[in-house]
Amino acid sequence: MFLNYIGKPSLYLPVCMIIWGAISCLTGATHNFIGALLTRFFLGFVEAAFFPGALFLLSKWYTRGELGVRTAMLSCGSLISNAFGSLIASGILSGMEGKLGHAAWRWLFYIEGALTIFVAICAIWILPDFPATSHTWLSKEEVRLAKSV
Repeated sequence: MFLNYIGKPSLYLPVCMIIWGAISCLTGATHNFIGALLTRFFLGFVEAAFFPGALFLLSKWYTRGELGVRTAMLSCGSLISNAFGSLIASGILSGMEGKLGHAAWRWLFYIEGALTIFVAICAIWILPDFPATSHTWLSKEEVRLAKSV
């Protein structure tokens, strides 16, 4: 509902990703169970906004017949990213132990959080807004066509 209200998924989704990356970096800086629990708790709030927001953005651009394939691609992309994330984590955990006095698990959170923030900043200029608010790169006829679908 909030995404529909602000009408700018090109800002909303990347800002959620930036906050997610920052909280992930903070997870690496925790020193006790309560700190880890709190960072994971707040991470859940930000993460909960991303997938429904991405599905809502897709639903504004594609017809009902096209949406199933796009949703499946989004879900498969999530699964593939988990596979590559595990490979990256394996490399970080095996090679970063003790670097600059930090444990390898801390480096995992620092590096993956920083990469997320970088990709999110790039996404601000890549993600489109809704068809009704995408006047900068669509002609008036294309906006009308996208709204009618």
